[in-house]
Amino acid sequence: MNREVAVFLTILALMLPSCGRKAPPVPPGTLKPRPVEKISYEITTTGIKLMWKVPLRHTDGSPIARIKGFELSKAELPPEESCGECPISFGDPVFIPYRGKPERDRTVIYEDRTVSTEAKYVYAVRIVKGILNKSALSKRLEVAWHVPPGIPTGLKATRDGAQVILEWEGPDSYLDGTPLDRDLEFSIYRKPLGSEAWERIGKVKGVHAYRDTGIEKGVVYEYRVSASVYHLGERIEGEPSATAEAQAIDIRPPSAPKGLVATVTRKGVELRWKANDEADLRGYMIYRSDEAGLVVRLNHVPVMEPLFMDRTVLPPGRYRYWVTAVDMAVPYNESSRSAPAEIRIERYGR
Repeated sequence: MNREVAVFLTILALMLPSCGRKAPPVPPGTLKPRPVEKISYEITTTGIKLMWKVPLRHTDGSPIARIKGFELSKAELPPEESCGECPISFGDPVFIPYRGKPERDRTVIYEDRTVSTEAKYVYAVRIVKGILNKSALSKRLEVAWHVPPGIPTGLKATRDGAQVILEWEGPDSYLDGTPLDRDLEFSIYRKPLGSEAWERIGKVKGVHAYRDTGIEKGVVYEYRVSASVYHLGERIEGEPSATAEAQAIDIRPPSAPKGLVATVTRKGVELRWKANDEADLRGYMIYRSDEAGLVVRLNHVPVMEPLFMDRTVLPPGRYRYWVTAVDMAVPYNESSRSAPAEIRIERYGR
């Protein structure tokens, strides 16, 4: 075989397809981004604040390096109409530029101020990588808008045993100053002092008070209240009140200890009794009285076990002891006295 023929055959072999199948190559820049999963929103005094997370991957799972921005589409419906998944005609989209690389937990925020109380609005958003490379539309968001009500004032939190009573004054206008034209619903929020997470614990309508019964004893809580109105089925919530603090106190003492026995020993007077079974028991306090009626508390910190040794060198005479139980409340609640135990000291040094 001469040299020219060998070179020709080699080139021909390289041009023939291999036995394995390969997917057709994807031109650079044509991979579609995954669509935005969800649009959330907040009602403001001037419009509807829309929020969504920036997707990080293409439809094939590969990471997105850069995007140009987002197209936000909006449709307007009559106030009594609800669209659901029906066909809808969106207007020209608003382009929202996005500068920077997509990052985890990055959120886009856009406020639409071209809204009124005379309509409902439907929104959807898509990612724009290039003029001809866009994601599918996100799931649609349907929402109505109304100016939120004003801010409740004068919030007071009053301790009532193991409960907290909240009282406040309601607003008489919306946040833009126009008079209220419908009933208000009040939402009550609570969090432990120092925490960042507010919890909506209840709601009331037609009254300006609330009794919080679901609290832990001894925990200091912060409270705030907000007012809401309903418009076209949408709950429109205003800004929260200033906060108020309260700590629920436990006013129920433990039961009195039982079975107290006092024994004179060479080391002192030994006291023993039956242990209490309360779940919030802190411990026990021990008392002694002499023949003159002088009462002395023998410990400043509650003892945890139902056992105590009084090592005081006592003059001869009769002495009475009793024990009380205390709980974990701050300040603690103290039980009534146990039945007394009496001893007699015959001489110094016992």
